[in-house]
Amino acid sequence: MATQLVRQGRIEPGSVLIVESLDRLSREQVLETQALFLLIINAGVTIVTLVDLGRDLLFARDAKRPPRTSA
Repeated sequence: MATQLVRQGRIEPGSVLIVESLDRLSREQVLETQALFLLIINAGVTIVTLVDLGRDLLFARDAKRPPRTSA
C-alpha cells in the first residue's frame, strides 16, 4: 500500500499519488484520514484527485497556494 511506502521513505519527495477521489485515500474516519493526508503531503508527495468537485485537484506541500485545478 502506498501509505506504508511513504512511512518507510520508499516513495521519494516529488512523487505524485493519483487517486480517483479523496474518499478513496482511506476508509477510516475523517480525523484518521486527515492524519494520513498530512503524512503524505508532509513527505513531499503530491496528491492529485481526478473527480472531486467535478475537476482534477492537486494538493501539494506548498501551502502558499490553493489546490490547483485543471478545469
